Amino acid sequence: MLSFAIASGELLDGFLESGVIRAMPGSARIYSWAVGLVGGAVLGLRVILEARKFLELATMPFLVFVSMFVILEFNHLPVRAGLSVSLSFSSILAAYMTYGETGAVGMSLGLTIVGLLKKKSLRVILFNTSSVLFSAMVASWAARLVQNGSQTSAEPFTLLSPALPTFVVAFMTVNASLVLLYGFLNSPSHKFSDFGYNIFLYAVHMIVGTGLALFMLAMRNSWGDSSFYLSCLTIAAMVGLGTMAGKYALNREGLVNLYRAASSINEALTLKEVFERAYSSANAILDIDFAWLGLPSDDENLITVEYTWAKPGIDVSRGVCQVLGLPQRQRAFSKKLRLYWNREKDKPRDGYFGTVLAMPLWCGNELVAEFGVARMSTQEVQRDTLQIFAVLSSHVALAVHNAIKFEKATMLAATDSLTGLYNRRAFQNLLAEALDKARKEKTQVSLIYIDLDYFRQVNNKYGHQAGDEVLQEISRIIRASCRESDLVSRPGGDEFTVILPGVSKQDARSIALRIKENLQKARFDVGLPEPLESLIGASVGVATFPEDGSDVATLVRHADMDMYAGKMLSGEFPVKPEER
Repeated sequence: MLSFAIASGELLDGFLESGVIRAMPGSARIYSWAVGLVGGAVLGLRVILEARKFLELATMPFLVFVSMFVILEFNHLPVRAGLSVSLSFSSILAAYMTYGETGAVGMSLGLTIVGLLKKKSLRVILFNTSSVLFSAMVASWAARLVQNGSQTSAEPFTLLSPALPTFVVAFMTVNASLVLLYGFLNSPSHKFSDFGYNIFLYAVHMIVGTGLALFMLAMRNSWGDSSFYLSCLTIAAMVGLGTMAGKYALNREGLVNLYRAASSINEALTLKEVFERAYSSANAILDIDFAWLGLPSDDENLITVEYTWAKPGIDVSRGVCQVLGLPQRQRAFSKKLRLYWNREKDKPRDGYFGTVLAMPLWCGNELVAEFGVARMSTQEVQRDTLQIFAVLSSHVALAVHNAIKFEKATMLAATDSLTGLYNRRAFQNLLAEALDKARKEKTQVSLIYIDLDYFRQVNNKYGHQAGDEVLQEISRIIRASCRESDLVSRPGGDEFTVILPGVSKQDARSIALRIKENLQKARFDVGLPEPLESLIGASVGVATFPEDGSDVATLVRHADMDMYAGKMLSGEFPVKPEER
């Protein structure tokens, strides 16, 4: 069964990842409502038509079965984060072995009680109740078919009775089919990668539940009702202790992961590194499908998403639209609260993701960023996991705050304070990086060297303040004349450079000519009675890797020589380069 389940899961993965089948949450709701309403009608009709049989269930043993069912549903044994196993099937099987089909059908009401106590929606309560109802009815019919109708509802079953394994297998098949079909409609492809593992755990649940039911009935048959009640109490206590121990182990594992995550995140220097370590840490705590990091913005969405991560097959743009559009998110932001949204219990019912956890990152009264995760599954996130994420978000907030400061300091150290362009040191580093990349990718890199003509006259005639304003306007003109990917620098004084990744010498000369023409046509309004025009020109030089040089110094020297040749033609420097 396990190998078949794993193979089926891989087959489903192949279909879904290829785009043949997509998640259909609307269809999932229609399906669950249909199953729930039909099941509710069938149960109500059976209670009316078989009122006498259902009244006979009003006995202490049956009430114990129902109580055990509720206790076991509230105390799932944790297996790993977000995954647990319930032993509640033991109560259903024990009720069937004691009271027949009516007992098993009556146990479906236990899920109604559980749903009400857990404050589930009406749709979920009806669907869960109906899934047990239909499973019990089909399993009872299959067991009678195996026994050829000779088995009465009052006769006890034994391990050698073929009706027992028939009931268990039929119940498991129907129940798993109903639940997995809902998950199939409600979840995307990659969630079926755990298909085989989930089926395996479900089978273990059924086997252990069968053994537990036989143990309870054996105690009752051998020692009477008193021993039966005592054994049920003991089982409930043991399951409760097991649940507590499992949660403790998972919490301990979560705290260890949190410590590792905090250490890793706090070591990050840049925003990108912080985000990468944050989503990696979040994925270790909870199986997520999507993560994002946004910085404060003035728009209605409060943030601008800067970085995203998604598993293969996830539509990033659609996911971003959903998480930013949740109305609860904006209300939570205004109150400095984290948002936990689940499609099964929160509106809007439509949405690409099934679960969203958005965490505004505050440092004091300053909103520094938003970090959030999402997944397709609508399985509820445990409270302990949410608390771990709350602590994680505080570490991410501090790391983001420090990273923003670090990047600002780095930018200030790398830029010219007057023009905002890269300075000499940054220019040399950027050119070295561009050359290394071009060497690896076997592409070209061109360098334009710009030196302003007659700029000294501006300073001498109008003052240095006017000269500074002219330099600022010139820097804007140069940037506007280049591509976004080009790197513009001001190494010093009236010199500018432009690094052109992937550009040939011929194309670089065209760009250099465009820059020169734009500067010659410019009118510089620097607060004087008349704007400056036709006073400032520029000489430009071009050098290209690899033909003009393979290192920074050589390439800069060739560009400078080419630029000087232009100055000789303009007549500003009537001397040779070596005489300068």
